[in-house]
Amino acid sequence: MKKIYLFLLLIGSLAQAQFVETFDDNTVIPPAGNGPWTLPSGTWYVYDNGIGTNYWTLNSNYPALSGSHAAFMDRQNIGSGNLSKDYLVTPSFYVTPDAKLYFRASSAIAGYSNSKLQVWVAPGTADPTQASSFTTMLAEYNDDVLPLNPVYGQYEVTLPYPSGTAVYVAFVRTCTQTSGSQTGDRILLDDINNFSPVLSCHQPQNLTVTGVSPLNTSANVSWNEIGGATSWEILVVPATDSDPSDSDSGIEIFDNPHLITNLQANESYMIYLRSNCGNGLHSSWKSVGYTATPVYPPLVGDTSLYTIPQLVQSVLIDNPCLNISNITSSGSANYGGLPSIGYFYGGSGTQFPFESGIVLSTGAVSQISGPNTSSLGYSAGGWPGDPDLEALALATIGEPMFGKNASVLEFNFTSLAPQMSFNFVFASEEYGMFQCTFSDMFAFLLTDLQTGVTTNLAVVPGTNGLPVSVVTVRDGAYNAGCNSANPQFFGEYYGDGSSSLNAPINFNGMTEVMTASASLAVNHQYHLKLVIADKQDTLLDSAVFIEAGSFTQGPPQCSDKLELVAFVDENGNGVKDGVEQNFTYGSFAISQNAGPVQQVYVPDGEYSLYDDVPTNTYNLNYAIQNEFSGYYSFSGSGYTNQTIATGSGTQVLYFPIVLTNPYSDVSLTVSPGSLPRPGYTHSCQVFYHNNGVSMTSGTLDFTSDMLTTITSSTLAGANINSNTLTYNYIGLQPQETRSFMVNISVPDVPTVNLGDVLTHSASITASVTEINPANNSSSLSQVVVNSFDPNNIVEHHGPEIPIDTFSQNDYLYYTVNFQNLGTADAIHVKIDMDLDPQLDENSITILESSHDYVLQRNGTHLQWKFDYIMLSSNLANEAASKGFVTFRIKLDPGVTEGDMVPASANIFFDSNPAIQTNVFETTFTDALSSGDVIKTDARIYPNPASQNVFVSLSDAQIIQKINVYNILGAKVLEQDFGTSSAIFNVLGLSKGVYVIKILSENNMEFTKKLLIK
Repeated sequence: MKKIYLFLLLIGSLAQAQFVETFDDNTVIPPAGNGPWTLPSGTWYVYDNGIGTNYWTLNSNYPALSGSHAAFMDRQNIGSGNLSKDYLVTPSFYVTPDAKLYFRASSAIAGYSNSKLQVWVAPGTADPTQASSFTTMLAEYNDDVLPLNPVYGQYEVTLPYPSGTAVYVAFVRTCTQTSGSQTGDRILLDDINNFSPVLSCHQPQNLTVTGVSPLNTSANVSWNEIGGATSWEILVVPATDSDPSDSDSGIEIFDNPHLITNLQANESYMIYLRSNCGNGLHSSWKSVGYTATPVYPPLVGDTSLYTIPQLVQSVLIDNPCLNISNITSSGSANYGGLPSIGYFYGGSGTQFPFESGIVLSTGAVSQISGPNTSSLGYSAGGWPGDPDLEALALATIGEPMFGKNASVLEFNFTSLAPQMSFNFVFASEEYGMFQCTFSDMFAFLLTDLQTGVTTNLAVVPGTNGLPVSVVTVRDGAYNAGCNSANPQFFGEYYGDGSSSLNAPINFNGMTEVMTASASLAVNHQYHLKLVIADKQDTLLDSAVFIEAGSFTQGPPQCSDKLELVAFVDENGNGVKDGVEQNFTYGSFAISQNAGPVQQVYVPDGEYSLYDDVPTNTYNLNYAIQNEFSGYYSFSGSGYTNQTIATGSGTQVLYFPIVLTNPYSDVSLTVSPGSLPRPGYTHSCQVFYHNNGVSMTSGTLDFTSDMLTTITSSTLAGANINSNTLTYNYIGLQPQETRSFMVNISVPDVPTVNLGDVLTHSASITASVTEINPANNSSSLSQVVVNSFDPNNIVEHHGPEIPIDTFSQNDYLYYTVNFQNLGTADAIHVKIDMDLDPQLDENSITILESSHDYVLQRNGTHLQWKFDYIMLSSNLANEAASKGFVTFRIKLDPGVTEGDMVPASANIFFDSNPAIQTNVFETTFTDALSSGDVIKTDARIYPNPASQNVFVSLSDAQIIQKINVYNILGAKVLEQDFGTSSAIFNVLGLSKGVYVIKILSENNMEFTKKLLIK
């Protein structure tokens, strides 16, 4: 039954004046031809003028406006020259104040078929079974003006009687047959009523969406409107969202088709549409899916923009300081063919991962451009392979190549730094049909010219020197004749037809981005040979694409720059001498063109300032950290109006620091290695540092949470016992930092559960009196999780800090972890972080980091730059793919109970979009709410405590016994009670964390944590 019946129930006494028939009640059956027809609205009358044998009935082959049924009059052959009149007469109903009758009508045949729909009226005192009673015609519609089914037109007639008058209305289908084949049109009626033009609202039909090229981030959505609606509501949501409900609203639109804009490339969406029918009535939602798949332009191969030497010196190398020599090449052009070595560009507008670079092909560079619509096999008759590649194939995969069409690019360079790397992608037409046997192959052969050792850098990450080729990197999904090989490094397949037209290159498949890297001896001369060849035949081409500017050897040391050096000036001459150490307990204050001051923090006391604009001026100064300002002073005056003129080279600016008050100080930090999970082992890293000016020795203790067990440590000579580690360190030099890992086993559920907080702590002592014993201990509280994102931020206290355990002199300790989850090495990593306004940005201190960094602070905005970090992919080396930075910072005055301090960061790997970390929320709680572990109906206070502790249970339960355990699990206090509240004294307990177990008279056990201060 349609919604109108619910509406009728709600309008109470008005229902007597309303008339409605939708032909959809469960009791409705077709009429028995000529005669009365019982319907929910009353008795209807069906008859004709005696011509023909068909009568009004229910539809069967044609859809109703809504629901299942509509009144239906079929066409019939009544003979040429005859006129038929078929009557469908309503029950008697009352004229409403607006004197309207509304109905919906539809036809079945296009064009005029000599039939009409007429509407007549008779007073309620007349005989409805007699056609002669209907003397007033209200409307007449030729069949060709009625919409074609399934669309229903919306119609109304005015009843010429006063409000409250009873009337009958006759719907008459007439037909004058003019020939034997002209039998009129079929007519359908639905939703007849005297109070509303719309009884039901119909879904839009045949919803389609078409992308607008080339990016398809705009799309046209169109539909068929069958109910006469002139406005609609639209919702565009990600495909993963849930369906909208009837109460959800969309954006009202008035056009069909409708243009949707601002879609994201390669994202999938659901588009929901519904009709608005007035008076608050709308249809249900109709949906269609759409993926904004861009149609990208192809990559372009070119051999005229750069010569071979320019390809190496201007395209591949990003460091002007690198000395390049002896550049040679060979390929198709040497044998009379089109060049097989060249330049590619246009990647920024394609799906290709590189914007530009060098390409070495076994065919013609001019033919590498997509789409992948032809078989690429240009060979100009073929040319030889390469003997070095042949030897490598035999040594690594155990079979000869019988190589053809080798393209070779070679050069020498002198190493400036201990590392080098560049990024590449391998592509081949062999992928798919021939990926099981035809190992088209390439190599990057690096030779140390002083030692004669040659190494292939083009290897599958995480393998023992396995070269990258068609057979060593493939996905079995594209050829069932062989298993996959290192499929995690296979990138895209364009040989299935569906994606060929959108391929940026004319190859069947390509790998993910990979990195060729090596450790080098500084100032050694090296020879690098880039070579690719086909295996056995020249029918299908392969190519290697090398990213422009990705050949990196560290920062450009020969470029013009200011070199800022902070150092301890032992002899007071203002210049750093060979034995004097750099000073690291402060930051450089830098102002460009007299603008805002930027604080720059570096771990080694030296900062290189580059600027390509020689007219920019700099004011430079140095700020010592507050905690060391009583022991050191800056003896310089800073620098003003410094410039970096073209050709000025390296200008060294010294910032002399003078020791004014000798001191001793050691510090310790516990940093998270991974988050704890039930049933798994996780790790912590402990750093200890001599901040003082003389060598020291002492003892270090580490204690994991009492529920966990220490399984191992990288600290040789440490004494491990269950959850404790003890170590006597010796000879810790001034400014020296040492570290070790602790691996900790977390028990499975139910001992440890999701959401529990585990606390690990460490402390250090020195053989001398220290100036700052507060930094001799460190703790790390972590929430137990089931899984975690390795790019995250944590605060070491955990999610809650009791407000009365935290003073204005205390710090929050944050660690930002990052991991390279890509397939290529990350050359540069950047962390952006905006400090919460509750934090004091001037108090920040960097405690530890995995790699050298530069921290630039502009007010409350922090940016760490890990340039030339060369962070490995996790697929190649899990341990080497991770990094972190740990810092501490104070709160501004005024933090109170209930305040929450959020922290998050954005992490950038090279030019990739930011990875946003979790938001870590630190909430300051009252003393009574802290320490609850299992139950919340036992109270202990104060917490932390120093003398007496009060304990009570809810509902006045009796406390039978209280046991107190230290963090090692040893019972240190036991006391019987028998009262509803208890007091016990903790004066004899040392400072630290304890566990209280409270046993009630009902043998219920409550566990609490107690901090003794």
